[in-house]
Amino acid sequence: VQGDVFDAKITEMARRKFKRTNYPLDALFVNLESRGFIKRNQVYGKAMIHWVFCQPLMREACYQNLSLRDRRELHAHSADAMEEVYGSSIENYSAQLAMHRECAEQWRLAGEAHLLSAGHASNVFINDQAVLRYRQAVEAIDKIDSPDNMDMQVKVNALAGAIRVLLRMGNYDESEKLVREMQSVAFRVIDLADADRFYATICAKKGATKQSEQYLWHALNNLGDSAEFDSAKAWILFDLAGFYFRAGDLEKARHNLRLRSICQGSSDSLESVHADILEGKIAHAQGRFAEASEIFLKVHQIAEKNKCASALSNACINL
Repeated sequence: VQGDVFDAKITEMARRKFKRTNYPLDALFVNLESRGFIKRNQVYGKAMIHWVFCQPLMREACYQNLSLRDRRELHAHSADAMEEVYGSSIENYSAQLAMHRECAEQWRLAGEAHLLSAGHASNVFINDQAVLRYRQAVEAIDKIDSPDNMDMQVKVNALAGAIRVLLRMGNYDESEKLVREMQSVAFRVIDLADADRFYATICAKKGATKQSEQYLWHALNNLGDSAEFDSAKAWILFDLAGFYFRAGDLEKARHNLRLRSICQGSSDSLESVHADILEGKIAHAQGRFAEASEIFLKVHQIAEKNKCASALSNACINL
């Protein structure tokens, strides 16, 4: 069930969970290797943890001889074993994990694994792959007959992730379709606010600036006064500051940045770098050059400390 290349540790753990431990695994591998059915995977050198089927068609024939019930159970056990063996490194194997969860018909777990795989692809800017994985997460949840809130939250997270990547790619029409779907299934206030932020971005990119402003204020007002949503409100206020800066209303831009600082608090983390850069640009536009230089130097120091190339480049350009 692992495929043409398989991990001995995963195999051992899965068969224990499956309660099929009649023969020592090492002896079985030696026997199969001597018959030319499997061989050690040379990529992994002397570790001898991974093996490969010499004849993939033989593996497929063995797989097809398993009952559907046994297949589902073995895929579920293999997925559980992967999470135990790989632990915090499971992200590197998330695509295979998602395959096992789907074959086991564990749809929410499959969706979560697709989310993990999509996030990994997004982080390294493999955009098409990320969007595909996010869509597969949505499709997995859609296979559940009566999804509960936990199931639907996976779908909402997948839609939000796909929208972020599509916006990065400049695909605004497809982003808008997914935002509508996100609004139809989201049930948390914070997710509905995110959908409004996405709409605001799309409207701004399409030149509908008034609508963009309205969506941002709608998102902010819906979050209310609860401190629980301060982090989300900080991002919306940052968006509003950027909107007014681009519109040439520098005082409104400064005001929203101050409100953002109240929500978020002062910080030397990378999360505050974008706001600092915008603050520096406002100071420069208002002729406060010494203050702007001081802000960009601060950003430069934070970027160097955190080894963030994009922030470092941004600081240097503005300086």
